[in-house]
Amino acid sequence: MHRWSPLNDRQRELLRRLDAGEEPGVAWAERLSAYALRDRGLLVVVRRGGAVRAEVTGAGKFYLEHGHHPEDPRYAAERRETGRKTPTPYSERPVGRARRAKAAELIERLVAERRVVVPEHDEAAEAEYRRVIDYVKRHNLLPLGKRIEKLRLWNCDLRAPSKMGHIQ
Repeated sequence: MHRWSPLNDRQRELLRRLDAGEEPGVAWAERLSAYALRDRGLLVVVRRGGAVRAEVTGAGKFYLEHGHHPEDPRYAAERRETGRKTPTPYSERPVGRARRAKAAELIERLVAERRVVVPEHDEAAEAEYRRVIDYVKRHNLLPLGKRIEKLRLWNCDLRAPSKMGHIQ
């Protein structure tokens, strides 16, 4: 399911009621719908001290007004024609493009070498490597029937632990 997938009737009605200023009750029955709306960026749910507060975001107001999510790619041509500004999807931002390029490079190396070992790295490099592997997994960039894992090899080299990506 994508952020821009159509809402069901219960979710649409809940979004409409919350936008009108209705407060969620103590035994809030629509919790699952609210969290589905939150995951799509249409609602902010804050829980503090047993109280629940829900606020409709700008994207939620856009959905109520136009009937679709502002990031929905089916309406990209319409946005260009009208000149409306919408949030740039992550994959089109500079960080997203760079991470996709690193992920493609890592996959190419793993397919060619079956194993990639990164010796002597600092914490920042390790964190970036972890993010790239997570990006590969999250966006299903692995070849069909393959998997990727991160392993910490402590006994591989006496100088420093190393990180390894392994594809099977």
